[in-house]
Formats: sequence, C-alpha cells, structure tokens
Amino acid sequence: MARQVLVLHEKHGDSYFDVPDATALDDVALVILTERFNRDWYDEDYEFYAAIKLCVENKRAVDAFFLLRRRSDEGYEYERISVETLEGVFDGKDR
Repeated sequence: MARQVLVLHEKHGDSYFDVPDATALDDVALVILTERFNRDWYDEDYEFYAAIKLCVENKRAVDAFFLLRRRSDEGYEYERISVETLEGVFDGKDR
C-alpha cells in the first residue's frame, strides 16, 4: 500500500500528518477535530455541531475523518483537508 499523508490547508500554511493506514487516518482526524472543538472552532448553530460534539466526547475516531471532510467539502475557510499519496519513501538503503 502506498504511503499517504493527511494535509490540513490552513491560514498560515499546510500541516502534514503521516497516515500509513485507515486506522491512523481516523486517529489523526480525531485529534484534529478534538483540538478544533476544544478551541471553539464550531458554532452551536452549525448543522453538524451535535455530531462533532458526540464524536469528540465519545472518541469516535471512525466518524472524525467524515466530519473533517464534510467541513472541507462545504468550503469553510481554513478547514480544507486532503489526503495525498507519497511518490516514494526514502529508507536510506539506496545510497
């Protein structure tokens, strides 16, 4: 399986997270969603606020990526995400 990274396209630049498998993708998404929720990124009037709150409170990593993707797809400023496949991984053996 090709290595992938989760990319957060934020106001002051991009952040990259190694996600070698689907479990890691969900786990990283939960960390990001939890941090944003705790910093009051999400308004209680937002349609998916209750789902985000439940996801964070119950540590439902399986739902976290979906919720981050939803915000990204809805075009919220500074909340775009993407999953990129790495061209290759250097292991130091080809010197």
